[in-house]
Formats: sequence, C-alpha cells, structure tokens
Amino acid sequence: MFDPKDDFSEIPSATVPAPVIDQAISWAVRIHSQAASRKDYEALAAWRARHPAHEIAWQRIQSVDRQFSVVPDATKPLANLTLEETFQRRNTSRRKILKIAALAVVAVGTGLLVDWPPRQPRAVYATDIGDRRSFDLDDGSRLMLNSDTRIEVDYSPIRRTIRLKKGEVYIETGTDSRSVWGRRGFWVETAHARLEAIGTKFNVCEETGRTWLHVSEGAVAVQLATGRVIFHAGDTIRLDTVRNRLERVSHPDHDPTAWRHGTIVARRMRLSDFVSRLNRHHTTKVRVVGEAANLLVSGVFQLDGPDALDRTLNAIASSLPVTIDRGKTGFVMH
Repeated sequence: MFDPKDDFSEIPSATVPAPVIDQAISWAVRIHSQAASRKDYEALAAWRARHPAHEIAWQRIQSVDRQFSVVPDATKPLANLTLEETFQRRNTSRRKILKIAALAVVAVGTGLLVDWPPRQPRAVYATDIGDRRSFDLDDGSRLMLNSDTRIEVDYSPIRRTIRLKKGEVYIETGTDSRSVWGRRGFWVETAHARLEAIGTKFNVCEETGRTWLHVSEGAVAVQLATGRVIFHAGDTIRLDTVRNRLERVSHPDHDPTAWRHGTIVARRMRLSDFVSRLNRHHTTKVRVVGEAANLLVSGVFQLDGPDALDRTLNAIASSLPVTIDRGKTGFVMH
C-alpha cells in the first residue's frame, strides 16, 4: 500500500479514471456511515492497494474527509446521505463533485446543512389590490398571484419552498432540470398547512383560520401531525384550524381557479363569504350585516374594469332581497 503521507495533489485529474473517483467516493461514504465494519476497512485497504490510481483517488477524497472530521457526530449521517446522493449523479463533473463536497463539509460543520452551497436569496413576490400577476421561477415553475397576495420563495439544495403569507396563488411546478441535486421536493407553507406538490398544478388560498387547496392536475400531499394525506386532480380541500379538521369539499360553493380569468364564479355561496372574496379585489370595501349574511348567491361576476364593483352590486341587489347603502368607507348590504 502507498504511504498515506504521499502528496498526490500534483497528479493531473485526467490520470484518474472517472469510475475510480466514483469508487473512492463510495468508499468514503461507506466508511463514514457509522455502520462500517472491520471487513469494510479491510476491503478498503485491499482496494487502495490494488492500483496506484485507487490510492490517488482515495487521497483526493480524504482531503475533503479531513475537514469532515470536525463535523459533530450527530450531523454526520445526514451529511453522508446528502453527499452520497450528490456523488451518485454521473453527469456532474468530478471537479464539481469535489467542490460540492468541500462546501458540504463547511456547511455541516457550522450546522447549516440546508444552506450549502449558499442558497439563492429568498425572493418576495406580491400583488396589490386589484392586481394579478404571473411569475416564472428558475426551476421552471410558474406562479400566478391573485389580488392582494404575498409569497416568499426559498430554495435550498434539498427542497423548494413557497411560503404563502396572504392571499392566493396558482402553481404549476417545474421539472427543476437545472438543479445539480436532482429534482428537489416542492413545498407550500401557509399559516395552517404544509403541502407537498407531486408534479402538479394546484391552487392555494389563505383565509382567516383556514387554508383552501384545489388540485387541478397531479397530486398534492397534505402533511399532518399523524402523517400525510394525498389528494388528486379535482379534489378541493378545506383545512380549518379553528375546528381542527381537514375536509374534502365535494361541491365547492365557488370555482377555486376562476379568479385566474378575472371572475368569481359563485354556486349558492353565502353572501358573507362572497363579499370576503370580492373585497380582495377592490379598494372600496363592502360589508354585510344582519340576516343578509346567510343569503345564497350564484352567478358569474367580473372583477376587471373601472365599474366592475358597481356592476356586481347591482346584480346582487337585483337577485337577492338586500338593500345596499353607500357609506363613508364603502358599501353596506343589509
């Protein structure tokens, strides 16, 4: 066997075949897995002695492992798992692999595994009242934000996360083809729910005390304390934190994605709920008082245009037994 103190750093990388580098990486992962046996160490010694290129590759990997030795024991299994998954990507250059490994060592050593290599800065996307906008993300995902919506986009090496702070967003998840880590998980977090997209198109709406989920294509998993529940295309889900329950809504009282086309499509919707959605799109607000709150409204109501609110209120007044008064701060239905 070659002397471990020998310096192989000056030997050109081209002299070490790529499969040998892969084998050295696999050996390093196995030895540091905390499950390595005496036979594993003996087999490693035999592999290193089998050919000079093996020893060169091993010493290259050990230059990273010497830094890895300072990582707290509690974090090593997770670091090994992440490194192994990265190293197994055959289409990544060997030079890049070693660079990634070195970055991983530094990050894990400081307790910041989720941040290596330095992740993209958190991006914030928002719309004003009455505004709807679409955004294309670097991973190929496409987002459409409803009126008065705010989200944070936070990507790390192991996952993509959308945090819905308020409002409503329609998401078409991308293939994440440019990521060196493989396709990362795609999560949406609200005040009431954690949702994992499974190659899909879906709508998420945040309201006071509850989150609405509608799956247009594919599937979305809802993460619960007791596990997770997967929902498929056509499912509409209401997560109610006030009542602490998750409910599949068989007959929604509105079209969950009609806002993308500039409309509210109501289907026997309580007037108070309808007004809550209507207010999201207009700076002039509407209030419902008394028994009028429980009246049911149906129809297609346009959201765009300078007189859109007036036309909607006129339609409500002509179809329901309500009186609409103009107040100092908006309209009052009763």
